[in-house]
Amino acid sequence: MNDAKPCQEEPRGRPCIERPSAERGGAPIGLAIAACGALLFALFNPPEDRYLASPRINIKYYDIEGSTPEELRRSLDAQGPLDRKGIRRYAYTRWRIWWNWPRRGTGPDFSRCKADYQAEVFLPRWKRAKRAEPKLQASWNEFLNAMVHHEMEHVDSARLNYQSVAKRVQDAFAVHPDLSEAEAEAIAQEELTRIRLIDWTLDRRTKHGKTEGVELRDLPPQ
Repeated sequence: MNDAKPCQEEPRGRPCIERPSAERGGAPIGLAIAACGALLFALFNPPEDRYLASPRINIKYYDIEGSTPEELRRSLDAQGPLDRKGIRRYAYTRWRIWWNWPRRGTGPDFSRCKADYQAEVFLPRWKRAKRAEPKLQASWNEFLNAMVHHEMEHVDSARLNYQSVAKRVQDAFAVHPDLSEAEAEAIAQEELTRIRLIDWTLDRRTKHGKTEGVELRDLPPQ
Protein backbone atom coordinates (compact mmCIF):
# COMPACT_ATOMS: atom_id res chain seq x y z
CA MET A 1 0.00 0.00 0.00
CA ASN A 2 1.34 3.42 -0.94
CA ASP A 3 0.70 6.76 0.64
CA ALA A 4 1.34 10.06 -1.08
CA LYS A 5 3.01 12.81 0.87
CA PRO A 6 4.98 15.93 -0.06
CA CYS A 7 8.64 15.44 -0.87
CA GLN A 8 11.11 18.00 0.38
CA GLU A 9 12.86 19.96 -2.34
CA GLU A 10 10.61 18.51 -5.05
CA PRO A 11 8.83 20.68 -7.66
CA ARG A 12 5.05 20.89 -7.63
CA GLY A 13 3.40 17.82 -9.02
CA ARG A 14 5.93 15.41 -7.55
CA PRO A 15 4.28 13.29 -4.87
CA CYS A 16 6.40 10.96 -2.81
CA ILE A 17 5.13 7.39 -2.79
CA GLU A 18 6.06 5.12 0.06
CA ARG A 19 5.23 1.43 0.20
CA PRO A 20 5.81 -0.74 3.26
CA SER A 21 6.84 -4.03 1.76
CA ALA A 22 7.48 -6.58 4.45
CA GLU A 23 5.21 -7.97 7.08
CA ARG A 24 6.92 -8.69 10.38
CA GLY A 25 7.54 -12.39 10.16
CA GLY A 26 6.65 -12.53 6.48
CA ALA A 27 9.19 -10.19 5.00
CA PRO A 28 8.84 -9.43 1.34
CA ILE A 29 11.10 -6.76 -0.03
CA GLY A 30 12.55 -5.92 -3.22
CA LEU A 31 13.27 -4.24 -6.41
CA ALA A 32 12.87 -4.24 -10.08
CA ILE A 33 15.17 -3.48 -12.93
CA ALA A 34 14.56 -3.16 -16.63
CA ALA A 35 15.27 -6.78 -17.45
CA CYS A 36 12.93 -8.99 -15.49
CA GLY A 37 13.83 -12.63 -15.87
CA ALA A 38 15.42 -15.48 -14.01
CA LEU A 39 18.05 -13.81 -11.88
CA LEU A 40 20.61 -15.86 -10.01
CA PHE A 41 21.79 -14.15 -6.86
CA ALA A 42 25.10 -14.74 -5.16
CA LEU A 43 24.79 -16.39 -1.79
CA PHE A 44 24.23 -13.93 1.07
CA ASN A 45 24.49 -10.68 -0.91
CA PRO A 46 22.65 -9.92 -4.16
CA PRO A 47 25.14 -8.52 -6.70
CA GLU A 48 24.82 -4.76 -6.46
CA ASP A 49 26.06 -4.00 -9.95
CA ARG A 50 22.89 -5.47 -11.44
CA TYR A 51 20.95 -2.69 -9.76
CA LEU A 52 23.45 0.12 -9.56
CA ALA A 53 23.39 0.12 -13.34
CA SER A 54 20.04 1.83 -12.99
CA PRO A 55 20.22 5.34 -11.50
CA ARG A 56 16.56 4.98 -10.58
CA ILE A 57 17.17 2.22 -8.01
CA ASN A 58 19.04 2.71 -4.75
CA ILE A 59 19.79 -0.36 -2.62
CA LYS A 60 20.62 -0.08 1.05
CA TYR A 61 21.66 -2.97 3.29
CA TYR A 62 21.31 -3.55 7.00
CA ASP A 63 23.32 -6.25 8.77
CA ILE A 64 21.91 -9.19 10.69
CA GLU A 65 23.54 -12.05 12.59
CA GLY A 66 22.63 -15.55 13.66
CA SER A 67 23.53 -19.23 13.35
CA THR A 68 19.99 -20.70 13.35
CA PRO A 69 16.76 -19.75 11.59
CA GLU A 70 15.30 -18.51 14.88
CA GLU A 71 18.33 -16.31 15.59
CA LEU A 72 18.16 -14.88 12.09
CA ARG A 73 14.47 -14.11 12.48
CA ARG A 74 15.11 -12.37 15.80
CA SER A 75 17.87 -10.32 14.19
CA LEU A 76 15.60 -9.40 11.29
CA ASP A 77 12.90 -8.33 13.76
CA ALA A 78 15.37 -6.22 15.75
CA GLN A 79 17.40 -4.66 12.93
CA GLY A 80 14.93 -4.36 10.08
CA PRO A 81 14.10 -0.92 8.68
CA LEU A 82 11.26 1.14 10.10
CA ASP A 83 8.30 1.82 7.87
CA ARG A 84 6.44 5.14 7.84
CA LYS A 85 4.38 4.01 10.84
CA GLY A 86 7.47 3.13 12.88
CA ILE A 87 7.02 -0.63 12.51
CA ARG A 88 10.06 -2.86 11.95
CA ARG A 89 10.06 -4.77 8.68
CA TYR A 90 12.33 -7.51 7.38
CA ALA A 91 12.78 -5.31 4.34
CA TYR A 92 11.32 -2.12 2.99
CA THR A 93 10.78 -0.56 -0.42
CA ARG A 94 9.55 2.88 -1.30
CA TRP A 95 9.15 4.34 -4.75
CA ARG A 96 8.30 7.76 -6.04
CA ILE A 97 6.66 8.85 -9.26
CA TRP A 98 6.78 12.49 -10.24
CA TRP A 99 5.77 14.60 -13.21
CA ASN A 100 6.06 18.12 -14.57
CA TRP A 101 5.46 20.16 -17.68
CA PRO A 102 7.32 23.13 -19.17
CA ARG A 103 5.89 26.59 -19.72
CA ARG A 104 4.98 27.91 -23.16
CA GLY A 105 4.54 31.63 -23.11
CA THR A 106 2.36 32.42 -20.11
CA GLY A 107 0.82 28.96 -19.80
CA PRO A 108 1.77 25.30 -19.36
CA ASP A 109 2.68 23.06 -22.29
CA PHE A 110 0.96 19.80 -21.38
CA SER A 111 1.96 18.25 -24.69
CA ARG A 112 5.49 17.96 -23.27
CA CYS A 113 4.52 16.59 -19.87
CA LYS A 114 7.14 14.17 -18.56
CA ALA A 115 7.20 11.66 -15.71
CA ASP A 116 9.88 9.65 -13.96
CA TYR A 117 10.31 7.35 -10.98
CA GLN A 118 12.84 6.32 -8.35
CA ALA A 119 12.94 3.36 -5.96
CA GLU A 120 14.77 2.85 -2.68
CA VAL A 121 15.11 -0.68 -1.32
CA PHE A 122 16.31 -1.87 2.09
CA LEU A 123 17.63 -5.45 2.19
CA PRO A 124 19.07 -7.66 4.94
CA ARG A 125 22.71 -8.73 4.74
CA TRP A 126 23.74 -11.76 6.78
CA LYS A 127 27.10 -11.20 8.42
CA ARG A 128 29.44 -14.17 8.77
CA ALA A 129 27.10 -16.31 6.70
CA LYS A 130 29.96 -18.35 5.30
CA ARG A 131 30.56 -19.79 8.77
CA ALA A 132 27.06 -21.24 8.95
CA GLU A 133 26.19 -24.81 8.07
CA PRO A 134 25.44 -25.42 4.37
CA LYS A 135 21.76 -26.26 4.93
CA LEU A 136 21.15 -22.91 6.63
CA GLN A 137 23.08 -21.12 3.90
CA ALA A 138 20.86 -22.75 1.28
CA SER A 139 17.70 -21.89 3.24
CA TRP A 140 18.79 -18.26 3.53
CA ASN A 141 19.62 -18.05 -0.15
CA GLU A 142 16.18 -19.40 -1.07
CA PHE A 143 14.56 -16.90 1.30
CA LEU A 144 16.54 -13.98 -0.10
CA ASN A 145 15.91 -14.88 -3.72
CA ALA A 146 12.16 -15.10 -3.09
CA MET A 147 12.20 -11.69 -1.39
CA VAL A 148 14.03 -10.07 -4.27
CA HIS A 149 11.75 -11.65 -6.85
CA HIS A 150 8.68 -10.39 -5.02
CA GLU A 151 10.01 -6.89 -4.70
CA MET A 152 11.06 -6.81 -8.33
CA GLU A 153 7.36 -7.04 -9.01
CA HIS A 154 6.71 -4.14 -6.66
CA VAL A 155 9.20 -1.82 -8.28
CA ASP A 156 7.77 -2.88 -11.61
CA SER A 157 4.52 -1.33 -10.46
CA ALA A 158 6.28 2.00 -10.87
CA ARG A 159 8.73 1.10 -13.63
CA LEU A 160 6.15 -0.26 -16.03
CA ASN A 161 3.51 2.39 -15.37
CA TYR A 162 5.14 5.73 -14.53
CA GLN A 163 5.06 6.95 -18.12
CA SER A 164 1.29 6.51 -18.22
CA VAL A 165 0.98 9.52 -15.90
CA ALA A 166 2.45 11.85 -18.52
CA LYS A 167 0.54 10.15 -21.34
CA ARG A 168 -2.78 10.63 -19.56
CA VAL A 169 -2.08 14.36 -19.25
CA GLN A 170 -0.92 14.62 -22.85
CA ASP A 171 -3.98 12.77 -24.15
CA ALA A 172 -6.33 14.95 -22.13
CA PHE A 173 -4.66 18.09 -23.49
CA ALA A 174 -4.99 16.81 -27.08
CA VAL A 175 -8.74 16.52 -26.59
CA HIS A 176 -9.15 19.62 -24.40
CA PRO A 177 -6.68 22.37 -25.42
CA ASP A 178 -8.05 24.59 -22.66
CA LEU A 179 -7.01 22.08 -19.98
CA SER A 180 -6.11 23.86 -16.74
CA GLU A 181 -3.20 23.00 -14.48
CA ALA A 182 -5.60 21.97 -11.74
CA GLU A 183 -7.33 19.58 -14.13
CA ALA A 184 -4.00 18.20 -15.37
CA GLU A 185 -2.87 17.66 -11.79
CA ALA A 186 -6.10 15.81 -10.98
CA ILE A 187 -5.63 13.54 -14.00
CA ALA A 188 -2.06 12.74 -12.96
CA GLN A 189 -3.14 11.99 -9.40
CA GLU A 190 -5.89 9.72 -10.69
CA GLU A 191 -3.37 7.73 -12.69
CA LEU A 192 -1.07 7.57 -9.70
CA THR A 193 -3.91 6.09 -7.66
CA ARG A 194 -4.32 3.39 -10.32
CA ILE A 195 -0.61 2.51 -10.05
CA ARG A 196 -0.79 2.38 -6.27
CA LEU A 197 -3.70 -0.04 -6.58
CA ILE A 198 -1.57 -2.33 -8.77
CA ASP A 199 1.05 -2.37 -6.04
CA TRP A 200 -1.47 -2.95 -3.27
CA THR A 201 -3.16 -5.77 -5.21
CA LEU A 202 0.16 -7.60 -5.58
CA ASP A 203 0.60 -7.78 -1.81
CA ARG A 204 -3.02 -8.75 -1.34
CA ARG A 205 -2.72 -11.54 -3.90
CA THR A 206 0.59 -12.93 -2.63
CA LYS A 207 0.05 -12.24 1.09
CA HIS A 208 3.10 -9.97 1.08
CA GLY A 209 5.15 -12.53 -0.81
CA LYS A 210 4.39 -15.56 1.36
CA THR A 211 2.75 -17.43 -1.51
CA GLU A 212 5.93 -16.78 -3.52
CA GLY A 213 8.17 -18.41 -0.93
CA VAL A 214 9.15 -15.41 1.19
CA GLU A 215 9.60 -17.31 4.42
CA LEU A 216 12.70 -18.33 6.37
CA ARG A 217 11.88 -21.92 7.26
CA ASP A 218 13.20 -24.03 10.09
CA LEU A 219 15.70 -26.69 9.10
CA PRO A 220 14.52 -30.32 9.01
CA PRO A 221 15.68 -32.55 11.90
CA GLN A 222 19.09 -34.13 11.51
